[in-house]
Amino acid sequence: MRVAGISFRPRRATTRIIRAFADAQDLHSKLAMFRYVAGWARGKLHRRGTSHELTLRLREVNLLIDTSRAELNSYWEIWHERMYDKVPGFCPVEPDCVVDVGANIGAFALYQACKKRAKAVIAFEPSPTVFKRLEANVALNGLRNITTVNAAVGDLCGSLPFLELPMSMNSRVAAGSELGATIVPATTLDSSLLKLGVARVNLLKIDTEGYETHVLRGATGILGLTERLIIEIHDETDKSEFQALLLPLGFQLICSDAGLLFYSR
Repeated sequence: MRVAGISFRPRRATTRIIRAFADAQDLHSKLAMFRYVAGWARGKLHRRGTSHELTLRLREVNLLIDTSRAELNSYWEIWHERMYDKVPGFCPVEPDCVVDVGANIGAFALYQACKKRAKAVIAFEPSPTVFKRLEANVALNGLRNITTVNAAVGDLCGSLPFLELPMSMNSRVAAGSELGATIVPATTLDSSLLKLGVARVNLLKIDTEGYETHVLRGATGILGLTERLIIEIHDETDKSEFQALLLPLGFQLICSDAGLLFYSR
């Protein structure tokens, strides 16, 4: 259903809301869900409410979220709908190293660390405010196998303009001189992962709201050490650029599902 240019999927939304209240493990968390659902609705209408952080004790994980910025959406997609597990056996169990580019509050990084028992997860998030919640969520769950990096990832090191949007998972590197952008540190995967001593990447996930091609251009070295790659595609025209960069490096497109492209050697 589409209202005033905004896409709604009532059945999925209803399922998520019911699951959200069932997932909350105490009264504080259930009450926080009411604030979250209201903030999620405002985000759908591209309206940002007053920022309010709350900690939720959920069935399998604890999360600090901003209830005004729809930050449980990625948790639902990854932990409940298993969107990155669409290809059986694609996401390895007990991998040595998983890299998460565009980590947001850490739903994917936490899933890999907790459920997949990854030995090391490296999570990149450019937003200064969201990054604080990412760090808090790693600490809330007592995890020592996640390394967090507060930087945008692209094809050059230095800095980039970054645009915060009402739904934080939609925030992105700004195009040109967009109003409201803030300057954030920028790095490349080749530079950062070399400094961290990464010798092999079992799984690389990239979700940067349209900046994915730049991430790949700055990762030509590390891609040679990468076994599997999941990229969220935001524009179909980007697919040909991904293919041009990845096929010469020995990757094959295994599957595409719900805006995700699964590549493997």
